[in-house]
Amino acid sequence: MPHKSLRLTVFALIAVSTVAAVCLIMLAYLTPRPAKISNTAALALDLHPLGVLNYQLTEQEVNAARRQQAIDRVQAFMRSYGSVLVPYAHIIVDQAQACGGSYRILVGIAGSESGLGRINVKTYNPYGYLDGVQYSSFEEALTVLSCKISQQFLQKCGEDLNCLVRRYAGPQDDPALFISKVAWFASQV
Repeated sequence: MPHKSLRLTVFALIAVSTVAAVCLIMLAYLTPRPAKISNTAALALDLHPLGVLNYQLTEQEVNAARRQQAIDRVQAFMRSYGSVLVPYAHIIVDQAQACGGSYRILVGIAGSESGLGRINVKTYNPYGYLDGVQYSSFEEALTVLSCKISQQFLQKCGEDLNCLVRRYAGPQDDPALFISKVAWFASQV
């Protein structure tokens, strides 16, 4: 008789465990989600296969993570290229975001025009933007010019380099060379 009792106990434990697991799974999938959630925040909703750790990232957390990834990519490329602009990568990313441009294209322009700050077209002006202003630091120039270029050129052209070369490059620039250099630098980040 003791064997029959032991078998019933083991069977009961297995049944209870199975029911508990099924309940957890159902609870995870029946838990209401926020009505307003973007696709980007939805990427991180279910971290555990059973949904037990149904952790939800906020839109701000997702955006902060994407911002940091962009800064890290720009810094890594600039560091590998020997650029003096490494400490200012966050300015390029943030100003592009705030002013409607693409940080990749801004990096492409800075790479094409000054070798990412190696060659100063004008003092502290890595973009070669001819506005007649002498900047006192890369920080100042990148803060002002990243936004100005984003608003005046990148909002209109997006990532269309044919449009950009017509609006941004000077008459002395070879359009095909400008496009290929900007495209190469932009593709590295």
